[in-house]
Amino acid sequence: MWLIKLLLKRLNDKQKHEILTIAVKDLFNTVNEEDILQEINGQWILGGIVQTEERRKMIMAEAKTFSSSKLWKILQLDIKHQANKGMYERGQTETDLISGKIMLRILDIIRTRLESLNEGYGHFNVEKKPRTTVYKR
Repeated sequence: MWLIKLLLKRLNDKQKHEILTIAVKDLFNTVNEEDILQEINGQWILGGIVQTEERRKMIMAEAKTFSSSKLWKILQLDIKHQANKGMYERGQTETDLISGKIMLRILDIIRTRLESLNEGYGHFNVEKKPRTTVYKR
């Protein structure tokens, strides 16, 4: 333990964060930018693996199918209903309001990602601008 403390004293905050993230990755749900689908220099990369054109087209087709599905419409309404119920009907505290807003934010994140995929973008970016640099830790 003393060795770890000594090492941490010699590192800057960014280096400490990187080491701690690696150390707890298997213990906690640590998902970072390298784990999600991203588009870099025109290539779709998922989990550090460049996706083939066939896989890219399949993902886009799945997004289009799901976006226009009755199931997606039902799920959106269910999430909105539960969020509103939690905020306005059962909500009694500021935390209840915040929880409902978080549910709506998650719904917006999913909707934005689906829209990006439907338009052929492999990254999550509301401006639809592909990244040109690789994320490095």
